[in-house]
Amino acid sequence: MIANNLFNFSMKNKMLVPFFTKSSNVQNCSYRRKYDLVYMMEKYATSSMDYLQWVNENVNPNKNKNAIEFIDISGLALMKHKEVFSKFQNVYVLDQYFGGMIHFKTAIKNIVSNLKVSLSTKSKLNLPNHSIDIIFSNSSFSLIPEDVRMSFLSEGLRVLKDDGVLYFSNLSAEYYDSIYELLIEYDSRLASGLDWSQFQIVNVDKVHDFFKLIFSEVKVEYFKSDWWITNVDDLIGYLLSEREFDSLKLIISESGLSKFRTFLLNKIKEDGGILIKRRVNLIIGKNKCSLKLAV
Repeated sequence: MIANNLFNFSMKNKMLVPFFTKSSNVQNCSYRRKYDLVYMMEKYATSSMDYLQWVNENVNPNKNKNAIEFIDISGLALMKHKEVFSKFQNVYVLDQYFGGMIHFKTAIKNIVSNLKVSLSTKSKLNLPNHSIDIIFSNSSFSLIPEDVRMSFLSEGLRVLKDDGVLYFSNLSAEYYDSIYELLIEYDSRLASGLDWSQFQIVNVDKVHDFFKLIFSEVKVEYFKSDWWITNVDDLIGYLLSEREFDSLKLIISESGLSKFRTFLLNKIKEDGGILIKRRVNLIIGKNKCSLKLAV
């Protein structure tokens, strides 16, 4: 259960990185280049969740393991952290569409210029069984057809070693609640038109139970941070850059961007800023069982 999925497989030396995405095109690229997750965290986080630091220290700490990463291309968060991708030399990008992959390739090459990035729309990985040590994911599969979703997952587990590790992270409902409450305050009538089902909030307990079918050891880590945003253009730019807020963009455009901007500006002047709560759950599965997924 995930949203806008990407499977990205990263590896050190002559290893490849598969990367799957559910995206036929990439919108608002100019916004994405500036107002991404890392930009907002570095500028506005008032309490550190140390999430990216944890990833840098715990995912492939020895810099010699083969890894798979499922990354949400809307944020490109980890791609901005050279510490993560400098551990790898080759990336293989696999997807149904080229749009998101091309954006990924451009973004990551700007960060790690000597990284080899290959693109393919084929459904199978040119990798042997049990060749990957790590899978790291911060997205989900719920918005793609089930047969494709299970095919991707099955292929990822095929190449994961029996003693490999799968990291799965997701945003909690508190994050979306803070955005939704802001919209209700702006105009409750418009808020009712927001397609909240698109966010596909992941039930951590269900994912935990699903992982227990695949791995002999499963645990959950929790990270949190609060953003105190004081610049109206940064907040608008961030909302426009996130694909998960597509229906919110329509609502804003219909009511008028200048009107929404004035509302946010007045709120910042009155309250000193706008609070966005960001909560991340990281589920970790270790030691793969013999379960085979039906595709």
